[in-house]
Amino acid sequence: MAHGALTIKGERKTESQDCRDSFLRIERACGAFHRSFSLPASADPHRITVTAHEGILYIIVHKRPKQSVRDIRIAKSDVSHLARGIPPFNAQWRPA
Repeated sequence: MAHGALTIKGERKTESQDCRDSFLRIERACGAFHRSFSLPASADPHRITVTAHEGILYIIVHKRPKQSVRDIRIAKSDVSHLARGIPPFNAQWRPA
């Protein structure tokens, strides 16, 4: 799986045979194929399940587990320093 895409590669081979009175006809066909599918951002690339049953390929892509929401509590500011004439902390801000 490349960045956000699921690629399936395979090769198909078929053969048909026809027997008639005095001859035998055999047809063979083969070829490689590949298909790519874009996956949503919610897909978990480590939890993809692939099975085959009666010629059908089943691909199950699980979602990533939901991340819990973080609560960040902001404490009330202490304004007692203003009453004493001490200026609030004022750090220089620089972009990263």
